[in-house]
Amino acid sequence: MLSLTVVIILSVISIYLKKVTISGGVTGMVVSFFILYNSWENFLLFGLFFVLGSIATKWQFERKQKLGLSQENEGIRSWIHAVANGGIPAIFSLLAICFPNNQYFTYAATAAIASALSDTLSSELGNLYGKRYFDILTLKKGRRGDDGVISFEGTIVGLLGSFLIALLFAILTDNFLIILPIAIAGFIGNISDSYLGATIQRKGYIDNHLVNFINTFIAAILVILWFQV
Repeated sequence: MLSLTVVIILSVISIYLKKVTISGGVTGMVVSFFILYNSWENFLLFGLFFVLGSIATKWQFERKQKLGLSQENEGIRSWIHAVANGGIPAIFSLLAICFPNNQYFTYAATAAIASALSDTLSSELGNLYGKRYFDILTLKKGRRGDDGVISFEGTIVGLLGSFLIALLFAILTDNFLIILPIAIAGFIGNISDSYLGATIQRKGYIDNHLVNFINTFIAAILVILWFQV
């Protein structure tokens, strides 16, 4: 009951502050409930992703608009954003609830959050502060903002974002052995986002929201595989 009360209050506040739409608030409430019910540590980290992601999205928003790089709907997130970035953490949190003796599902949820933050920071800040842009497939010069185009600066900030989530989770759970697998999985998830963007997204088979969903799934699976070898 307490978990539900907390996520309802936070969702209402987010809607009131116009950080999310009503659909985004309701979907985010469902996603957050499963995450919180399983792990308060991951709930805090998912909240951190939301705050930092919102700040990064709004950072120099007018400049992004002029460059044609701003998020739709003035950066206000809807249900699709909640599913794309929080769907996988919620699913693996639910699996952890159903199988409480398997802590790897919780780690998978953490890696998915790390991937979501890594990707968001890479795209939002990399497109602002990158100096040279490359196609991830050919490493030839690319155009800022295009699918599958990365910068050194964006890549570094993405790596730092993934490491931040891994480090904070380790501190909160007093398990510092988990830093490396979560940080690596989250960063690879980010890189896979760019690869998918350069291949099937560029051809129009999938959109950016599905790419985000897939990259968090890849990060989650990588952590589980890490502990199986």
